[in-house]
Amino acid sequence: MKLPLADVHLHRARLFDDRTALAAARQLIDEIGYERRRGELDDAQCRLDGRAVVLPEFANVLAQARGENLPEPPPASDPTP
Repeated sequence: MKLPLADVHLHRARLFDDRTALAAARQLIDEIGYERRRGELDDAQCRLDGRAVVLPEFANVLAQARGENLPEPPPASDPTP
């Protein structure tokens, strides 16, 4: 029953910016070793602290959106035969 309860606290913390629910979620997640929610827990903590989090799998997407690390364009072909 602790896994669903941890999910409820975490969801409440993220939905309502509730620090008490976040603390309860952290305690349950640490107690039961619920590592599947660790990233969401850290993200919620950063949101409440006013910090941004960029997950590694999205770093390239954000870099491309900013125009960084773009691949080299293919060489232009000569239109004359």
